[in-house]
Order: sequence, then C-alpha cells, then structure tokens
Amino acid sequence: MLTLISLLIAAYGSVLTDAELVQSVADKVLDAYKVEYTQQNGEYRCANKYLNWHYSTGILNSAMIEYADFTGDRKYAEYARKQAEYCLANWERFVPIPGIEDWQPFYGLRRFDELDFVGTQCGALMDIARWFDTDAYEAYIRRAAHHISNGQERLPDGTLVRKSPEKMTLWADDLYMGLSFMVRYARTYGDDAILADAVLQVDRFNEKLWDPKKKLYWHAWYSGTQTVAGAFWGRCNAWILKATSELLSVLNPADEAYGRV
Repeated sequence: MLTLISLLIAAYGSVLTDAELVQSVADKVLDAYKVEYTQQNGEYRCANKYLNWHYSTGILNSAMIEYADFTGDRKYAEYARKQAEYCLANWERFVPIPGIEDWQPFYGLRRFDELDFVGTQCGALMDIARWFDTDAYEAYIRRAAHHISNGQERLPDGTLVRKSPEKMTLWADDLYMGLSFMVRYARTYGDDAILADAVLQVDRFNEKLWDPKKKLYWHAWYSGTQTVAGAFWGRCNAWILKATSELLSVLNPADEAYGRV
C-alpha cells in the first residue's frame, strides 16, 4: 500500500481524492478507445479492449452514463453512445468462418445466446437511450428481453443458467448479467413480469450459491451433480451484491419481496 501511495504521489504530486481518481479512470477510457483490429489465419480480433461488444464494455458504458449524470459532463455519455453505436453498425461486417467457433469482432451480437452477450450491453443501451432521449436501440432492447424471458437456458425452477462450459451450469456472474438488463427493462417499460422474474432469480441464486457458514457465495453450481463448485471468488460475490442492490432500487420498500431480497 505504501508503494502504491508513493507511486501516486510521484505521478500526481499528492494522493488523489476519490473524485480525482474516478475522473482519471474515466478520462483514461476516453483517451484509450480506438478502432483497431488484428488478423491471424483469416480471423479478425478487436485489438482495443474497449471496442468489442462484451459484458465488460456494457458495464463500462453504464458507468460512463452514470458518471455523466453525476458530473453533468456530456463527453462521458457521448463515449458510451459512440462505443455502442459502432458495435451496432459494424457487427454484420464480420462473417463467421465455417467450422470455427465465432470469436470475431462483435461475436456477441451474432450469437446472442448467452447472458454474457446480452445483459449488460443491452442494459447500457437503455441508459444511453434515456440520456439522449432516443428509441434508436429499441429493436436490440426488445430482442434482449425476448431472449432472457424466452430463450435463455433455465432450470425447471426457472433459474437462469448457461450452456457452457458445461450445460445447465449456474454461475454467480449471471445474476448480474441478467439483472443488469431486467431491472432497467422493468424501470423503463413498466414490465411487472420481468421484475418478478428478477426477484425469482435472486431467490434461486441465494438458495444454490449462498454458504451460511462462510457467509459468502460460491462461484458455481452444477445441475449434473447438484453441488456447488469453484471457490468463494471475490468478483462473483460482487456481481451478486451489485445485482441485488440494483433490484432493490426498483422494488417498493413496502412489498414483501423487498424485505426478502
């Protein structure tokens, strides 16, 4: 820690305040974004980590919109819109190579069959649409809502699961990948059904992943063995806490579900 503080002092002359640190990260993202690709054996890849349609860029876009809300500085919202709209305008340029799993740029928009490819990114589209008062992303948002409600793999009790790396696997990550979209959709469109589904997911994930002794969440649960797996991974615990807090922001505190969640 002392080494980190020393480096910060050397770089900035003093220790950054929280506000300065957040701004420095946001500004770094603005500076780092570039449209660039690499190619090997006929396959393309995004050479810039901020370019692709990925769950991490969806989370980042929502964060940039929230930061624009907080600061009133439009450039952070403009970044989110630029990033998302580039993906939406270019995903069809890249064609999967027959016999090879599609990992070419913007593969998530072509596959659109897992929460990793749908939730945070289309959730961010609703944030961007709100900021710029546009319905330009409506088709993608509706497509995501249909997939999550009707197409995504589920256990018989309704729990959202994934089909890879092992079919019908529950990952803690997916509570946020799902609820980051479901909460925003319920708020934006007044959809009570998807809100009730979000509450169900919190209930089911807690049943399967919560360890009452450690008071932590396991990373995964396998339907084949009916057992937890992985570890008490810090990031997956953060996914669940973030998803749960976002859900609470749209629930009525007087409802029974609010207290249970």
